[in-house]
Amino acid sequence: MAITVNFDSPVSIEEQVYQALRRVVATREIAHGENLPTVRQLASDLGVHWTTVARAYRRLATDGLIVVRRGRGATVCAPRSESRASATVRATVRQKLMEAVTEARLGGMPLEQVEAALRREVALLKGEPV
Repeated sequence: MAITVNFDSPVSIEEQVYQALRRVVATREIAHGENLPTVRQLASDLGVHWTTVARAYRRLATDGLIVVRRGRGATVCAPRSESRASATVRATVRQKLMEAVTEARLGGMPLEQVEAALRREVALLKGEPV
């Protein structure tokens, strides 16, 4: 599992860890039923305080992506059925895509590049070569 943090980023370390772990779960880099590294081990690997990682793990547990059991670690939950995405999830995804496309357009990125970037990310989540 390759997670890194950028100490110079305006994004908090906790948010970086949280988002990186979400990606690890989404790409199934760590499969359903497998354990994540312990909070202290991941914190040591990243060079951050253990409470930062613990907060990210708690957020993942709240999201239903992992189960944390004291003394037994954090385990990745079974993936949700892709055919049963709720209306809330679909609306949230549409909103975030609209924001990303708007940001790209206002930043001068051609829409073709936005589309190519989206295709690349979907391929990565599917485990396809890019």
